[in-house]
This record gives sequence, C-alpha cells and structure tokens, in this order.
Amino acid sequence: MNIVVIPTWYHTTKNPNGGVFVREEVKALNKEGANASILFVDLDFRNISSALKAPKISETVVHDIAELRADGFGFPKVNLKMVDRWSQVHLQLLEKYLSKNPLPDVIHAHSFFAGYAAMQLSKKYQLPYVITEHFSAFLTGKIETWKKEMIREIFDNASKLIVVSEYLKTKVQEYTSNEIVVIPNSIDTSFFKPSVSNNTSTFQFITVGGVRKEKQYEQLVAAFCKLPNDIKSKCSLKIIGNGPLENELIQQIEKLSKENDVQYLGELNRVEVLKNLQASHVFVCASSYETFGVALLEAMSVGLPVISTRCKGPEAFINTENGVLTSIEEMSKTMEWMLKNWEQFDKEKIRGFVIKEYDISILTKRRLKVYQELVKPPLS
Repeated sequence: MNIVVIPTWYHTTKNPNGGVFVREEVKALNKEGANASILFVDLDFRNISSALKAPKISETVVHDIAELRADGFGFPKVNLKMVDRWSQVHLQLLEKYLSKNPLPDVIHAHSFFAGYAAMQLSKKYQLPYVITEHFSAFLTGKIETWKKEMIREIFDNASKLIVVSEYLKTKVQEYTSNEIVVIPNSIDTSFFKPSVSNNTSTFQFITVGGVRKEKQYEQLVAAFCKLPNDIKSKCSLKIIGNGPLENELIQQIEKLSKENDVQYLGELNRVEVLKNLQASHVFVCASSYETFGVALLEAMSVGLPVISTRCKGPEAFINTENGVLTSIEEMSKTMEWMLKNWEQFDKEKIRGFVIKEYDISILTKRRLKVYQELVKPPLS
C-alpha cells in the first residue's frame, strides 16, 4: 500500500524537533509493510534570500523514510489565498513523487491546513484522503471565521476523519457531519524505556513542552517555589522546551533565590530528553489545555508517575495507578504529596499500561485498517 503523508508541522532548521511524531508514525507504517512517504512544504517569510525564487524542492531519505519537501519564501497562512498558494506547492511535490512512484492509495494529512492540500490533491487525482486533527484551537474555540468555513469543507470531504482524544472529538464534531474516529497519538515504547541505572539522588520533577502561554510554566515555577523549604532542599524542577515565552521564563528563573532549584534546559533532542526523563522521578503537566498529552505518556513509558492539571487530553489516561489530576492552584500541594508518596506507584505497571494502550505498533495497525477500508475493492 502506497501512502503519502502531509504534515502541517515538520522539522525545519528553525524547528529541528518539529513533527517528530509524524516521522515516527511513518517509520512504523513502513515497518508494517506499507510504502509511506512524507510531503512537506515550508514557506517562511523569514527566508528573504529566497523571496524572488521558486521553492527549492529536495528529495531525501531520512531514517529510511522518503521525504519530498519544498523550502522557500512565503507569507503566513492568514487567509484562504495564502493557504491555497501553500497547497499548490504540494501539487508540485506530488508530481515529483509520481515520477518515481505509482499513484498513492491514500493521502494522510495531519491537521486541517495539510487537509486543505490533501483535498486539492484528492480532487485532481481522485484519491481518498484521511485527516488526523490535533489542533489545540478546537479546544479554546479561537478559530477565525474564514478558517471555520474552510475547515467544514475539508472535514466534510475527507474519506475518514481521525482525532486523538474523545474530548477533541466533541469539539471537532461541531464542524462536520462526517464520522469521526478516535485514534490516539502513539508512543515508541521501545525508545522511551527505563534506564538500568537509578534516578539521581535529588528528587527530580520534570516537564517537557513548548514554552507557550497554555503550558503555564510561570505558574508551575511559582508552585514549586511555594514548597516548604525542607521539601525544596530535597528536590529540583527541570523544564525542557522552547517557544515564544522563553525569555520571560529565563528571567523568572534568574530572579529566584538560591534555595529554588529550577533549571531551564531549553530545547533538547529526543535522546537528551530520554536521558533526563530516565534521571527523573515525576513528570508534571501544568497546562490549561492539551488535545492529548504525548509528553506525559512518553514519561509514563519510562515508568514515571505523573501530575497533571485537568486539561482535558490527559484526563483520558491518568488514573490512581499512574498519577494525580490536580489544578494549577493546588499544584504545590500536589507536588509535595507526590514527593512523599511517589514510591507507592509501580513503575512497571505504569509502563505496562502505555505498552498495552498506546504502543506505536498497536496504533499503527489501527491506522492501516482505516486505509485498507478505504481502498478495498467494491463488492461485486
């Protein structure tokens, strides 16, 4: 089965860790016998040197995955005209793909912008397209009117519409009469696994994610600083990620008194993230909303219990055997409780839950089943 995957977000020189989950899913599809390739268009208004040039099309094989990408100058997708211009470049990429490959059986787009490009390709080549929606704005409702009209058309015309959580399904359903299937994001449990060595002697809280408003890192740091001094002397807080509020976070941490061991590590690659998870004791999520919560499940795959605010996505998988749900207002008390009680959590049981419910091999088979239903020959 030939599959073309179109991500809205993917790795670039400015965002080297972007779309890692897409690459992992494609790798897993190919491991199951599919022939999946990635088509990605990165038109960035900061690429001034390319303003008068056509997008540069390149073809590479990265980690045994065929990638066709177009990089160049382009304006942000602030209206339908800009989205259409961006999607037209995907037509060029598919033509390049077809010069060496047969017509794909299915196009799989990640989020609605990529879905628009998939819809255009579908119209031209009469191909089924699948969308997996992850976009957090469906949870906040902050979607512009022009996007709402576009989203309805994209979703209604999709051959299959997938979302990553039950709560996100309730929000996406407002935009379409199409059937919606819930298939969570998957975790590579063969990579995210415990270390044979012990955790560090200092009790370590850790969080991983973009430094953005909804992650509420400022409030998380404040909650950590509220811990009693005799508790704080035994623990630390590590924050991994980058984003628009990075400078503000750094300034907040620099102003802390020396008894508050808060470390901002910036953006790290997957191997470095794994090493830090393995050296930690508890993962903390302080978000105001999450469409799913991949970072929490990656930590749980390592065997860590988790603390999370009630931010919708994680509520689907956090229970009394693997963590605690709390509020940002009660975060400090919950962190204190966890430090005193974390040994009651069974690391092997936590990891086993992730392997059973969210391992990438299991969920890849579910995605393949969706594709197969779309391309099976009609009954005679």
